[in-house]
Amino acid sequence: MSFRNKIAIIFIIFLLTNSTFAFSYEKSNFTNVNKLMNRLTEEGFSGAVLVAQNGKISSNGYGYADREKKIKNTPNTVFSTGSVTKPFTGAAILKLEMNGKLSVNDKLSKYFKDVPDDKKEITIHHLLTHSSGFPGAIGSDSEIINKRAYLKRAFETPLKSKPGAVYRYSNVGYSLLAAIIEEVSDQSYPYYVREKLFVPAKMFNTGYNVKTWKEDQISVGYKDNNRWGKMTEKYQRQPQMYWNLMGNGGILSTVEDLYKWHLALESNTILDKKAKAKHYAKHIKENENGDSFYGYGWSIVPTSKDKNLITHNGGNGIFFTDFWRFPDEDTVIILMTNGLKREFYRLAEEINETLRNPKYVSGLTTKVDAVYKSINEHPNNKLINSFIETYTSQDKKIIENFINKNFSKNLVKMVSMKGHIESLSQIGDELKGLKPKSLTVKNGRTTIGFENSPLNLILIINNNKIAGIGIND
Repeated sequence: MSFRNKIAIIFIIFLLTNSTFAFSYEKSNFTNVNKLMNRLTEEGFSGAVLVAQNGKISSNGYGYADREKKIKNTPNTVFSTGSVTKPFTGAAILKLEMNGKLSVNDKLSKYFKDVPDDKKEITIHHLLTHSSGFPGAIGSDSEIINKRAYLKRAFETPLKSKPGAVYRYSNVGYSLLAAIIEEVSDQSYPYYVREKLFVPAKMFNTGYNVKTWKEDQISVGYKDNNRWGKMTEKYQRQPQMYWNLMGNGGILSTVEDLYKWHLALESNTILDKKAKAKHYAKHIKENENGDSFYGYGWSIVPTSKDKNLITHNGGNGIFFTDFWRFPDEDTVIILMTNGLKREFYRLAEEINETLRNPKYVSGLTTKVDAVYKSINEHPNNKLINSFIETYTSQDKKIIENFINKNFSKNLVKMVSMKGHIESLSQIGDELKGLKPKSLTVKNGRTTIGFENSPLNLILIINNNKIAGIGIND
């Protein structure tokens, strides 16, 4: 999974980081969650959702796994987990450390020959916490590239920052972790995680390619309502030839298998207490104001003084998985879809609100409020054009002046000016050379598409001020 395919690459949009959860569950509210999902299914949702609360479980499929053949989704339908692969890789590393096979403080040079000088101080800890300095990606998911060629390319690629200096989400780091797992275990990464993680957790429908999957069980992906195909038809048959995905994305699973993973982590089936403490530790801030942290494969979001949301999501613009765990509240939300729409990035949040508040009525919809063929047709066209000119300039002074003049007060307060400037500079890097095309307005968000690119720029605009920014595909 490439850096561009990470969901909400720049999370200035404050879905999680600007929320305060105050749980007061009055009763199981699965019925209202199902009503929400049935309404969204009528608007185009297809996938599966599992909600568990206080020992009770609701697990349902919605829409079609294969629209042409009218095969419905079920709780046992197989979807891509995307970057939810990373928690598995983190657990695999900790399993090896439990068994005395490695230490998270080990350096790359212990496992690979000819590590360049600029990368010799990178440790397994740096790779796990996205602080190694490696870029987000060094190739596309579908590129055929074996481990040897991938490692050569990774070591030849300049670092974006010094090891340990900053958090910078990197799929490359997790592919290197997969390579270390193979070196230490003398087994392939897919085999190791299946035998040491999935089988003990009784997750028999999880892996890159599982022989017992039935053909009708594997979901077909849809892009803009057009058939894209199954992951197993693309590059899952020979995962060892697709190292841009290995260890960082692409594992397939079901909502019920992912819940089994949650249960395994709640017990000592996979990891002991010490290893789990490392798994969930707040090792590094994901943003400057410290509203969320990254552990060893999980994002950790404090919800109150002593409680946390442990979460990860992932997708490729077609499939999307969101995995929310509130271990202190005995609550889990898992959703998987084979037809991603931008609104579904918020769906777990809406399910959570629906679940904990019986009176809550979600306003989430996939219905479009307005479509504009060009920026100049948009009512905030001057602001949008100025924003594009600003991030394109890569000039720190111009960016700072724009922020002071055009960001909402709440958005300005979220991070330091330095953090804002770095974020807009990253946006400039991501969207460099791309020409805007159509715009859509939906749920208060303006989404700008670009010619010959899957990327979208999302702006929340209130009173002619920018209140939120994000990128996805």
